[in-house]
Amino acid sequence: MATKGSNTTALVRVPWNDPVLIKPVLDIGAEGIVIPMVRNAEEARRAVAACLYPPAGIRGFGPRRPNNFGRIAGPEYCKSANESILIIPQLEHIDAVKNIEAIASVPGISAIVIGPNDLSGSMGLMAQSRHPDVVAAIEVLIQEHGRPKFRWDLVLERASKTP
Repeated sequence: MATKGSNTTALVRVPWNDPVLIKPVLDIGAEGIVIPMVRNAEEARRAVAACLYPPAGIRGFGPRRPNNFGRIAGPEYCKSANESILIIPQLEHIDAVKNIEAIASVPGISAIVIGPNDLSGSMGLMAQSRHPDVVAAIEVLIQEHGRPKFRWDLVLERASKTP
C-alpha cells in the first residue's frame, strides 16, 4: 500500500458488505475497512466476521503483502491482524439510526462513519443533508458514537509507531 512507512493509516471503503469484496482489500494491506450501508446489528456482525480470521471470523487466509510475504508466521500474523484491524461501518440509512445501540454493541466495531447524503435519501429528503430531521438523526448517531467504546486508540497507536 502506498501509505506503508508513513504516519497514515490505510482505510479503504469497500463497495458493499460482502466477504468476497472485503478479503482482497485486507490481503493487499489495508489496515481498516469502511463498510457502507450497515443498517442493523446482523449486518455489523457480518462485516466484523468478514474482516477477522477464524475462530473470530470467516476471513480466508491469503495475505502476501501484510504478512511481509510470508516472513511473519501464519498464526502470529492472524492473531495480530485480528487485534489491529479497524472495522468501521458506514451508517447512512434511517434504519441504522433506529438500530445504533445494537450496532455499536457488536464486538469488533472500531468506529463509525456517518453518510449524511444517503441518510437524507432514506428519510425521503434526498440531497437535504442539512434538513432539521436529518441533522437530528445525525445527532442521535453522534451521541452513541461519542461513547468511549470505539477504538480510536488503535489509530493513534499505529500512527505513533510509524517512523
